[in-house]
Amino acid sequence: MTQSASSRRRAGLMLLFASATVLVVSACSTAGTPSVAQPPVTELVTVTTATTVPTTATVTATVTSTPPPTTTAAAAVLVSPTFKDASTFECADAAADSCWALDVTTSGPCPNGVYVAINVYRKGEDAVLQVLETTSTPVTDALGGTVTVQLSQTGLSPSGDPLEADLKEARCA
Repeated sequence: MTQSASSRRRAGLMLLFASATVLVVSACSTAGTPSVAQPPVTELVTVTTATTVPTTATVTATVTSTPPPTTTAAAAVLVSPTFKDASTFECADAAADSCWALDVTTSGPCPNGVYVAINVYRKGEDAVLQVLETTSTPVTDALGGTVTVQLSQTGLSPSGDPLEADLKEARCA
């Protein structure tokens, strides 16, 4: 028996309808549980506008700053001592056997004074008999200045032999 064209059409439509039903059911359920599609989300957007109006204003600000710590000012100050001729000064220590005076010039302030040390020798010898040291009055001028220091000794040359001295050290104290 041959099927008629209309029967075949009906069978095709039924097959198509059954396939579509299976697709719709499988798309709308998960593990046999029907699902409902989520409604579209409504977003609320707030727009803020700003208007800038140019103006002129005077502002005064006070800034306080602390400079970073640096090396002491004395470390950067140059100290230059010069022995004075013995005939140009009178020794402040009347009991001294020998006395030396130095003019010390600095390139900046030495607020604690200038430290000076000299080595004392017998004339013509290399052995140091004594180291004499002193600290001057403060040099407070920002540009430096000149101070005079005296160093004296007693008892190093009982026989009256002449003594000599040379500079050991000179710096801001």
